[in-house]
Amino acid sequence: MAVTRYRRTISLNSTTLWATWVVIWRLLRWVRLAAARKSSGFGGTAERAKRICALRAKVAGGTKGLSGLAWSADGALVGCQMRAGSVVTLVPGEGGQVTLAPRALSGDAARAGLNDLAFDRDGRLWVTNMGDRRHPEWAGVWCIPVTGEPVHSKVGATRPNGIRWSNHGGGSGTLWVADYARPRAFRVPAVPGKLGPGGETSLDFAAAPNGSGGADGLAIDAQGNAWIALPGHARIAVVAADGTPRGFLDVPDGPSNCAFGGEDGKTLFITTRSTVRSVPTLGEGTWVARASPRAAPAPPAPAAAPEAP
Repeated sequence: MAVTRYRRTISLNSTTLWATWVVIWRLLRWVRLAAARKSSGFGGTAERAKRICALRAKVAGGTKGLSGLAWSADGALVGCQMRAGSVVTLVPGEGGQVTLAPRALSGDAARAGLNDLAFDRDGRLWVTNMGDRRHPEWAGVWCIPVTGEPVHSKVGATRPNGIRWSNHGGGSGTLWVADYARPRAFRVPAVPGKLGPGGETSLDFAAAPNGSGGADGLAIDAQGNAWIALPGHARIAVVAADGTPRGFLDVPDGPSNCAFGGEDGKTLFITTRSTVRSVPTLGEGTWVARASPRAAPAPPAPAAAPEAP
């Protein structure tokens, strides 16, 4: 495994962060990286959170555009399929085989274009649909409750993409939704099971002079800052919980998504077109998944006393 390291200075709101980038090759393209979580069945995921885990498995029947991944409260790894318009649970099997088990969706929610997903604190699943040229009305966010019918909401984004919950903002929290059509994101306050009117957050301050396109995946840190990937601009924009610009990171290869992890939760892992990079930060992130510490090894058995001569 080829590993490249180099140092660079990142200026973030007058604070200088020294970062060591670690480039790791040969990860599956469709793996959306979160911190490694202890979960039976997936080889390698029972490692400590500071480890990056590649899911090297054969998916029965193909991935069919498997996109975002999220851990449910009961430890299941859940993803959505853009082309098939379905939400699936990844079920590990023998010999590294993984089966995609569909989760029940209504006819309206089961449409092509599903992109990313996130669970809220009450176990509800929230999924973005990017829509398409023939059906722009499909674009929006679906709330899939534990019981009951899915609810569709328009959040203002033309092509909703990355989605994450923040505990900042009062009430049931704030839902962040990235817009793949433009460098912007939407902060949507929530009450139980419903979304209120959203506020647009411009990311033009982080747009590169020759860049193009909009926002992709994102992560939230413990202070409520949103770290939002701008693949067409080769940057990650950082904005405060109220949408105030904080700064940006230059990321080669075009960042597609990011997540906090590491042993102390202060490492930002970034997926790009061909690599996974990591950069230490000063603040802890909001955990998407966290590994349980390994059990301490049992003490060695006492040595037998030597026999008397």
